[in-house]
Amino acid sequence: MSLYIRNYIKNLQSDIDLISNLQNEYIPSSVPPLPRYESMISILYTFTGCTIFHILTLLFFRYSCTTDFCDKNKNQIIKASHQITNLCANLILGLWGSYIWITCVPSLLSSSLSIIDVVSSFQEFTSFAIFQIGYNLWSLSMGLWVVDESREMIGHHVAVVCTASSCCFNMAGLRYYAPFFLGAFEISSVPLAIMNMTKYEWRSPNKDERYNLVLINIHKANKIWFGITFLIVRVILGTPQMYSIIRSGCILCYTCQTFTCSLTTGIFCLCCLGLAYLQYLWGYLIIKALVRLFFGNDKNKKKKM
Repeated sequence: MSLYIRNYIKNLQSDIDLISNLQNEYIPSSVPPLPRYESMISILYTFTGCTIFHILTLLFFRYSCTTDFCDKNKNQIIKASHQITNLCANLILGLWGSYIWITCVPSLLSSSLSIIDVVSSFQEFTSFAIFQIGYNLWSLSMGLWVVDESREMIGHHVAVVCTASSCCFNMAGLRYYAPFFLGAFEISSVPLAIMNMTKYEWRSPNKDERYNLVLINIHKANKIWFGITFLIVRVILGTPQMYSIIRSGCILCYTCQTFTCSLTTGIFCLCCLGLAYLQYLWGYLIIKALVRLFFGNDKNKKKKM
């Protein structure tokens, strides 16, 4: 154990020295004006695209659904169009990020990968941060003023915008982690969006019982699908990645030579810690729900997850 601790301290000191030398090269720490301007324009395009897609989906629901149930549940129509937009955005990010992470990103255990590469290279992954900032700004505005999301989700959107902004606008932006955290992570949100669209409020006593039964079965299946994918992607696969990015971010913050660098990387580290806490909190709640679903008594199984 003592040998392991000594080796860890030795590697940590080596990484601190490397990042300290890197900091001398990155003053100022932000990206040049032209790439920064191009990223901001792309973020605006992403935000606008999400807004237009949501509006088109909402109009489709309102004009295609003419029953009394739809007329009396307009808020549910808005929520459904919101969830479909979430589903499409998360599906794109999840599949895109998974492909890049599997095929293009070298392993953290690779001997050819140094902390310098982790901190400052992989500029081609900035597009993940651009997409996430635009998408989460749209989600934040929707959550605050339209669909009334929980405080945890509002905090999640704010933290993602802050971490993605560091990735997008800082020279030392830790873009190595972007395909996983800003891409593949979202694959677990796809069944969540489907699950939210098949909740009990969509069932109606006036509808065919077979329709209600289909919704019930889809909802239950998505609970299981969501729980398994969340635990695998965000907890099991995410834990070593979360440890690594927080470690790298803290080293970067420790070696900063300007107040701006310390402020931005400090906010980045705090947001990473907050997001990690949310993943484990939600993972704990999911495990409880899955245990109740599979092993609870009949009364418990009828309760909502």
